[in-house]
Amino acid sequence: MGKHTDGPWVLELEGHYTPGCGEHPHIVAADGTVVMDGEWYSSVPDLDNARLFCAAPDLLEALEEAMSMLGERLIKDTLGYEWNEKATAAIARARGEA
Repeated sequence: MGKHTDGPWVLELEGHYTPGCGEHPHIVAADGTVVMDGEWYSSVPDLDNARLFCAAPDLLEALEEAMSMLGERLIKDTLGYEWNEKATAAIARARGEA
């Protein structure tokens, strides 16, 4: 992957204690690495955002696979070209290259 912690990431709602904050949800990688501690947690929208964070490594991997399979074929029409540009920009942004 890139500079980020490899996925998959999961949202664990219980079992993590943050000093000064008490027990809060954490986002944890498959190897047990805490990707985000629970200090961000304060409301339901935060949980929705946490679920999106957890999906990010999988989404990036899926987009990269789609681009490797479809990239050249996509740029042959206008809609495909625009999608290719968006996908390429999103990948670069996720990797810290934009």
